[in-house]
Amino acid sequence: MSQQAEGKGNHSLTNVCDVPAHGSVLQELPQESNLSAPNDRVVSWTMVLEKAGYCWGGGLQSEPDEKDGTKGRMAVVPGGTYRIILDEKNPAITIEMQSLVTALLLDQLQLNTPYEQIWPSLHILAPPDIRGQRTIKQLIDVYDDDVRRPWSFWYKPVVPEMWATPEDLEQALTLGGEARVELYWRALDRFPGGNADLQTVCYTFDCATTSVSCRLYQNWDGSHERSEFQPERLSEELQQKLPPLLRALGSAPRDSECTLLDNHSSNSDEYDTEWSSQEVLVSLPRRWSPSAHAYFSSATKSAIVTFLLVHQRLTCKLDPGVLHRIFFRVAGADEYAPVLRLHRRCILGPQYSHWGRRRGETGSEPEIPPSAEQLRVLEAADFAVGMGRVNTWTDAGDGEDPCPAQEDPRLDEVNVSCPYEVNLPFLQPLYFHWPPRNVQRNSEKLADDLQKLK
Repeated sequence: MSQQAEGKGNHSLTNVCDVPAHGSVLQELPQESNLSAPNDRVVSWTMVLEKAGYCWGGGLQSEPDEKDGTKGRMAVVPGGTYRIILDEKNPAITIEMQSLVTALLLDQLQLNTPYEQIWPSLHILAPPDIRGQRTIKQLIDVYDDDVRRPWSFWYKPVVPEMWATPEDLEQALTLGGEARVELYWRALDRFPGGNADLQTVCYTFDCATTSVSCRLYQNWDGSHERSEFQPERLSEELQQKLPPLLRALGSAPRDSECTLLDNHSSNSDEYDTEWSSQEVLVSLPRRWSPSAHAYFSSATKSAIVTFLLVHQRLTCKLDPGVLHRIFFRVAGADEYAPVLRLHRRCILGPQYSHWGRRRGETGSEPEIPPSAEQLRVLEAADFAVGMGRVNTWTDAGDGEDPCPAQEDPRLDEVNVSCPYEVNLPFLQPLYFHWPPRNVQRNSEKLADDLQKLK
């Protein structure tokens, strides 16, 4: 991105501002006046003329920037006429385009893309009308991370597949069964004391090996960090803590939502909040059956259809049960697939107020009290992990003691912090679409079990 300013004395500036300027403005600059660069596509800023002379970008700096080699900020002589011109090679992006960039950033975070590769990967994936002739740095410059939306805008729920029978779930939801249970707790759109304190916590239980691991993503005032560990005490107590949750899941609806009313928070700066979102997912290895056929890959489905077309021409046809066993063996087991989902989202009470809502007004979201079956699952999830309210996990304040989950010793902990220069926005992954280490270690066991079935 480059900007130019021209005026009396033949002053010319290039790359003098960290903030992207788009649009065209022509205006005199008398002393102690303001010059705005309005534009209907992006939010502009106001340039203030100070007593010692007008300074573009808020500071006098004539040396080149050591990182990107661009020319530094330079002072502008007061009283001149200056024009901000549109850089045709790096035009402004619309709010819709910015939303698309944000969605691509969110995908990279949820895929566990290494921090240094997030923007380069996004630059490749971005459509031509966004990418155009922009470099990666230019794309970062025009991306306005102040254009924020509530977390519910970005939440795209996992859709459970309906091929698993009640008998499948009953057999899988046991110690030694094939179920994989993921428990999510999310603290989002939360700025206690004015600083972002965002949390995405996921405990994954692998029933096949009776093991558990935790993946955690934290964003403290723009500092991103992801970590993974094995909770020591919970691992030792799984034989007692996990069965109540598995039994509760056996009678839970296959795809359901409910709400939790937050009667504590007064605004987004509040310490004392409820979890924004709590979600329970159950996944099973997808094996071929007539009910699961639609969920397999196009290549697998095409091969089965071709086989059936050839089979129709045979004089001696096979029994349907024999055909199903053939397809089961040929298709094998696909990846783990979600078969049950329960989500509870937090809605704000009338005591909450912000710029778009006065205290006492009710929100637009309807309250959906949890059913007995849903509440049994949610309480069993809290009990299994030892999870408490947000404050007891983050230890953010209000004098609450840490919950058992926070005090559980962390084994084999791996922490990865985002380098400052990567320049990520206040964005939080909602799902972890990458397997925890204990699941990776158990993949060979699953393959052996499938081989025995054949």
